[in-house]
Amino acid sequence: MTDNKVALLRFPAFIIDITLVMLPLYVLTTVGKTFNLFHENIPIEWLMLCYIPMMFFIYWVLNINVGKRIFGLSIVDANTGNKATVFQLFKRSLLFSLIVSFNLAFIIPLFVSKKHQSFHDMLANTVVVKNPKK
Repeated sequence: MTDNKVALLRFPAFIIDITLVMLPLYVLTTVGKTFNLFHENIPIEWLMLCYIPMMFFIYWVLNINVGKRIFGLSIVDANTGNKATVFQLFKRSLLFSLIVSFNLAFIIPLFVSKKHQSFHDMLANTVVVKNPKK
């Protein structure tokens, strides 16, 4: 499969993954509002700088990756092709939470970089690849 097709598959995989990562927060806030546990909304800064990186880190380290599994993708070390290390996944989750704020700006490198990496992949030295058929 060409790298461009892998880059394109990352979008539906991302939609599935972000939905699953945000689902616990949705349930928590819905229950909290129903039982009047919260007096105000959760600050967006907390979401972007704490919740999203922490949840994606857990999601990637535990290898849940439902969206990537459905489309046969995985996160690997950009140099060796081996499974990404915990430290790389940690860097990737922190960088992702900062870069996702720029919305469409993080899409551009997927199609112009040689390895079709987004900014957070470049900085964490990871790449998303299509799993070989078994």
